[in-house]
Amino acid sequence: MEIVESPVLVGSGSHCGLVIEDPSVSATHAEVVQRDGRVYVRDLDSENGTTINGQGIEGEALLQPGDWVMFGAVPYVLDGTELIEADETALAQILTTGPGTPDEASANLSSSDAAAGPVALISADLVRLLLRLLWGYVGLLGAMMLTTILLFASYEQTVAGNRGAADSWQTWETIYATLFVVSVVLSIPIFALLVAWSDQSHRATDWLHPQERQWVRGWAIGAWFIPLANLILLPLILGEIRKIATATRSNGKVGSTWQREGESSALLLWFVFYAPGLVFLWYGDAALDKVFDAEQYRNGLMMVLIGLGLVAAGTTLAVLFIRDVSTKLGVGSHTTS
Repeated sequence: MEIVESPVLVGSGSHCGLVIEDPSVSATHAEVVQRDGRVYVRDLDSENGTTINGQGIEGEALLQPGDWVMFGAVPYVLDGTELIEADETALAQILTTGPGTPDEASANLSSSDAAAGPVALISADLVRLLLRLLWGYVGLLGAMMLTTILLFASYEQTVAGNRGAADSWQTWETIYATLFVVSVVLSIPIFALLVAWSDQSHRATDWLHPQERQWVRGWAIGAWFIPLANLILLPLILGEIRKIATATRSNGKVGSTWQREGESSALLLWFVFYAPGLVFLWYGDAALDKVFDAEQYRNGLMMVLIGLGLVAAGTTLAVLFIRDVSTKLGVGSHTTS
């Protein structure tokens, strides 16, 4: 869009001269004007703020040719006196090398590509893939629960002397063992994506300039790798991320009251269900080795069934929490599960 001497309103409202349909952009977000051949941008107290080359602005600021400006989470580059929406490739290059010349910037521009998340620090593709894998994991756990029930029934028939049930019992045992291996394999990329999402979410909330933040970025990654302690650390770290993402914003920054935001029940129950679920599964699988002790085997199957149910519930709550935080960080419209 060519910037002329008459002020141009930028926002998601239909009354604006430059309409940006994105949840991170306020109805009347900013104003852009040309004076004496120079382009100036003013933030109009928008919720998610306006930045130039990654720096938040207050009041009016000069926009030089080749500079990139973010209206909320939507990037534009100034080419001469024309604002052109930047695609993700151009934005990634700018974030890496800094603003370039107008020709370099306009070479990678597209007016139709979708915007990335806040300052392109949280990937909508990563969130989408993580949510889909987690839902797939929940479905797999459901299949394992059904298999466990059928395994229990065929075992009871075998113990009662039904010879034909023995083959069915062995078949269900094989199916359960196969599903268990698949669940372990699937948990590896899920874990890696959880660590990456935690890191990106922490970086994205740093962009909101929270004051007196307790947990630095290293904890958002390292806490996942500390056995047992991670069950305490992660709810604290992820809870802080959610509070910052939820807090009211002014000019792209959260106020000092972000710490007063309420706790997430989904986050707390995620770990309350998931941790004991793993314990039940651990002891249940160990008891299944005692095939000739009917009472122990039955108890093992019951513990496995309870464990699977708890882990499935915890994983479902993890999906709800991750989707909630991601949406608050401006990538919700890009994450379908």
